[in-house]
Amino acid sequence: MWFHSAGLLVLMCVTLGLPFKWHSDCSKAWGGLRAITKGGRDRAMTKLKHSLNVAVSKQAGRSRRSGFTLIELLVSIGIIAVIISLLLPAVQSAREAARRIQCSSNLRQFGVASANYESTWGCLPSGVFHRYQLLPYLEQKALYESKRDGGSALGLGAEWERLRGIGLAVMQCPSDPASQTISVLDDETGTAYSVAGANYSACMGSGFQANGFDGMYSLGFGLQLSGFADPRVIRLADVTDGLSETVAYSECIKATGQSHRLASVWDLPSGFLLPTQLDQFADACAALPLQPQLYGYSGSDLFRGRPWYAGGLFVGMYNHVLTPNYPSCLNGGDVLRGACTASSFHPGGSFSLYGDGHVSFTASSIDRVIWRRLGSRRD
Repeated sequence: MWFHSAGLLVLMCVTLGLPFKWHSDCSKAWGGLRAITKGGRDRAMTKLKHSLNVAVSKQAGRSRRSGFTLIELLVSIGIIAVIISLLLPAVQSAREAARRIQCSSNLRQFGVASANYESTWGCLPSGVFHRYQLLPYLEQKALYESKRDGGSALGLGAEWERLRGIGLAVMQCPSDPASQTISVLDDETGTAYSVAGANYSACMGSGFQANGFDGMYSLGFGLQLSGFADPRVIRLADVTDGLSETVAYSECIKATGQSHRLASVWDLPSGFLLPTQLDQFADACAALPLQPQLYGYSGSDLFRGRPWYAGGLFVGMYNHVLTPNYPSCLNGGDVLRGACTASSFHPGGSFSLYGDGHVSFTASSIDRVIWRRLGSRRD
């Protein structure tokens, strides 16, 4: 009878797929079988049945837990989504911080180049060609020498064609999503050509119609315009306000070829041309809607910061009529009396390079009077 029971036990364990000698529950069953020989038959059979029931239950449980339930899957997806939502802003902030560092570094290089240029030539470069004239001091001497002699004073003509489509990293703010080069259609020939731009413009002053050419950079023609003298050269010694208190360069968003409130130059239909009307003009320009083109305003979408080597107001120069990140406007079609505003894609303001070489972030909320005084070399 003992051997018969042992055989039955082995058959049941094998049928259930349980290892007889090593599984703890079968071992308990074996102990119960041995107790039969000692006279405790009923008690041993009860222990045997219980042990086998436990073994069967555990084996069935393992079969049922072969995958995730739908609720477990949804909870896991929810946890992953929460983690991503927490990490994404941190990643974006880190990227913007890196772009801000690169942008301010580019401006510092302009500061070093300007100081070296002034040390060599005894004056600052002209506002019309300041970026081109600084090339040898920005480690771009070969590019500087590649242009053939000649060409117009505004950087037009075939002599400049080889430079027109070349974008330089030192002149680009990485936060500006606009392409370095855009395609422009030649009205005369009907052919398209590439024009590269730059984000860093020289300061022409606090507002021409009231204060003339009072910035660290002038056009450099030596002309008398509307009663104001355009200095042929400006030296660092001419900055009587102090180099640490006078802005030399600021960021300006590049034109994209499409209408944009900050990258386009808007023409106010009625001009405010008198010196006493500077604030009226500034208020009218600042009040432009978010999408001026939808309200009947027309503007140019091509020449803000382009081409990179040319100068003049709106192309390579800007002024302090309005604080950073406000629109840029012509004053009833007048360029010199317009508002060419510093702007950037950095949240809350833009970077500026001062005459002594330090770079500072200027908030868009800065007082207008203070901003204008920072733009003048002699207020």
